[in-house]
Amino acid sequence: MNDINFKIVNGNNLNITWNINNNINDFKNENISYKIEMKLQNKDEQYKGVYKGKENHYEVKNLMLNSDYEFRICCVSNDYNGPWSEVHKIKFKNIYFELNKSFIIKNDEEKNKNN
Repeated sequence: MNDINFKIVNGNNLNITWNINNNINDFKNENISYKIEMKLQNKDEQYKGVYKGKENHYEVKNLMLNSDYEFRICCVSNDYNGPWSEVHKIKFKNIYFELNKSFIIKNDEEKNKNN
């Protein structure tokens, strides 16, 4: 899995889009679907499925502000689950979220205030 993008929308919803690696030869395109799992970071809970389908985008709704989440994505075909993507850690704050603690993306409303 590569090119996974996250964008905050409507305050506490997260739009996730992704592309698959071009070197997945075991799948026929019409049989590919995707799974997204998430969990609260630093909690002793299992990942839970939030999406399974053929589209390469999904909007996770009603995430809690001031909470840390982990997401992972994989390809699925008939009887085969592809490897999971690396875990993406998202930290929601009041106006913005952090992705893997390496950069901060502010929502569009906050960007416009600063311009």
